[in-house]
Amino acid sequence: MEIATAEREFKEESLTLKQQASTIQVKNVESYASAGELGKSMKELRQKVVDYFKPLKDAANKAHKALTTRENEELKPIDEAITILRAEMNKYTADQERIRKVAEDKLKAEQEAIAAKERERLLKAAIKAEDKGNGGKVAKVAEVVNEDGDPGATE
Repeated sequence: MEIATAEREFKEESLTLKQQASTIQVKNVESYASAGELGKSMKELRQKVVDYFKPLKDAANKAHKALTTRENEELKPIDEAITILRAEMNKYTADQERIRKVAEDKLKAEQEAIAAKERERLLKAAIKAEDKGNGGKVAKVAEVVNEDGDPGATE
């Protein structure tokens, strides 16, 4: 049976059954039996439709699985290439971060060294001022040293 013809016949028969169902009124034993026969006809048509479409759906499902398998085969090397590329990009990012951290640590060490030299210079100036008897200047120098973060500088 040709697909279009079979589906057209199903459609016509189902519309006829639907129209019959909408007009039937069960009021006695005879109309009840008639409704039962109509119900059997509906179930038979329903099974015909299910049976008709089953091999078509099975074939479509088989084709879908085959296409999905082929698609996955085509995608596999692309996905592997993406993984390789991402790994290389992540390696570069990690290297750049390591270089940035080394430069940051170096700068911090240089700044700390400069600050330590300045504190030492100020302490020497304070000691020199104290040796000359200039106590006010010593207190001022000690205060500056404390602001730079050296808590033992006033002793």
